[in-house]
Amino acid sequence: MGLPAEHGRGAHVYHQFTVRSRRRDALREKLTAAGIASAIYYPIPGHRQPAFSAASAGALPASDSAAREVLSLPIYPQLTEAQIRHVCETIRAAA
Repeated sequence: MGLPAEHGRGAHVYHQFTVRSRRRDALREKLTAAGIASAIYYPIPGHRQPAFSAASAGALPASDSAAREVLSLPIYPQLTEAQIRHVCETIRAAA
């Protein structure tokens, strides 16, 4: 699983906490079963959107891979430590 990383030139605001997993759909099912919301914000990569398909430069395998693998987890100021542990434990159990 890939986690967000900071590059040292600033701090992440964590508007979304998005991870990558080759088993994204199975992970999402486990999270849902545990009562944990998740989201796939961009299920179709930009170059495959109808508005951009004519201007597409062709195959973009990294974009296609990201669209299949990314999953946004809950993140907001009121998220409690217990809720964070619940999310983490559910992800570990799904691994």
